[in-house]
Amino acid sequence: MKITFITINMKFSLLLIFAVASFNGIQAQTTTENNLKQLEKLRFEAMVNEDTSFLKTVISDDLIYLHSNGLQETKAEHLKNVSTKHIDYQEMIPQEMQFRIYEGAAIGNGVVLVKGSLGDKNFTLFLKYSDVYIHTKRGWKLANWQSTKLDDYKGLQLGH
Repeated sequence: MKITFITINMKFSLLLIFAVASFNGIQAQTTTENNLKQLEKLRFEAMVNEDTSFLKTVISDDLIYLHSNGLQETKAEHLKNVSTKHIDYQEMIPQEMQFRIYEGAAIGNGVVLVKGSLGDKNFTLFLKYSDVYIHTKRGWKLANWQSTKLDDYKGLQLGH
């Protein structure tokens, strides 16, 4: 009987340790995900406000930024296009946002409403996007962005 009790007690203890460790892992991932969501919102605001000083700190030096129209930018090109208003972001309003966290990286997916202009052409569109952040000694940095125009988002249709 003592052996059975010890075996059951050890199994229960191991299960309890696993449950606590899993909860702590989930809690840490939730905190990281919330931090990344806040960072993404701040990055959107910085793009609207042409805050390239902030953008420089949250964008990886090897950034690949692929717009929904096929335009591809490096970090330098992206910062220049934001600061010169070549692409003038007037509003960027997140509609959906989630992150999957991995060791040293995070993959984001979401939908953002973007209003702005490219040259003399105004646009308002919903973008479904996927992005990748990498964790560095200086915090999370955007390494990749790719977006696709949505013709319809939750029943809302926008002009092209």
